[in-house]
Amino acid sequence: MSAEEMGKVSRRMRFLFALCSVVFVAVLAVSPVKDYRREWKQYKRDYVRFAQTRPDTKRLLADFQPSIDQIWIPQMGVVDRCTTCHLGITQPSLLDASVPQPFRAHPPIPHQVKEWGCVVCHRGQGLATEVAEAHQTTLAWERPMLPGRYIQGACGVCHRDERPELPKLNRGRQLLAEFNCGGCHKLQDIQQPAMRGPDLTNIGTKTSREWIYKWLKEPRTILDSNGDVSVNGYETEAEPRMPQFRLSDEEIRGLSAYLSTLREEPVEPYKFDPRVVATLSKPPATPSPSRGPAKPH
Repeated sequence: MSAEEMGKVSRRMRFLFALCSVVFVAVLAVSPVKDYRREWKQYKRDYVRFAQTRPDTKRLLADFQPSIDQIWIPQMGVVDRCTTCHLGITQPSLLDASVPQPFRAHPPIPHQVKEWGCVVCHRGQGLATEVAEAHQTTLAWERPMLPGRYIQGACGVCHRDERPELPKLNRGRQLLAEFNCGGCHKLQDIQQPAMRGPDLTNIGTKTSREWIYKWLKEPRTILDSNGDVSVNGYETEAEPRMPQFRLSDEEIRGLSAYLSTLREEPVEPYKFDPRVVATLSKPPATPSPSRGPAKPH
């Protein structure tokens, strides 16, 4: 075969090249379209249109940013992007029930939302920018938003003292003392020389509120995904087991709300010895020029 014949491209090959080019352009076109249609960007555009229908448009859009809004609380290990969609959460003129969600303002609370965000109290996944991932349980996130009746329990993460505005949280703590839960379980701020039950210090990190509720209601058994009994909760004599207190639903809600707030504290960053830092910060010493060949020993 001559070189000229080898350099020729068949019609079939040209067609394949053209088809691949069209597919490549289509794939490139999908990326900006998909980015434009992201859920949080749609909410941003909807908020601008909504604000333009209000008499206080300038104030509603004064601090508007088209990018993702984020609140970082390093002391608590919290990253919160909820205000990316909940854009009117601090606007007093948007408190009315007629304002559609997610643009309605938050009712007055003692904390500044712009400083504390939402997930500290409401839970959910603060890093998410889609409604389902932020509010619900997913494969990568097992702690959804707290229902309204459990919100007071979240206050116990920071507020360890008894507060009159938190009756449900106070009731949960009272029930822990009433049923002497600290007699078997280790709890935050309660020191016990011996512990017969599981450590509850960070139980909110290890399991969900629903699991705690179910276990308190019926501590005898746990069912696996197939409906089979996998754990016998307290009838076995081999070791001490969780007793069945026959709690009311209101008492279980109070206990599970409080226990779900017991979480591990963020790990403090390691601090190097200042002398080590000073030594490592010094530039390396340059070797002095040699004065001739080394003498043999």
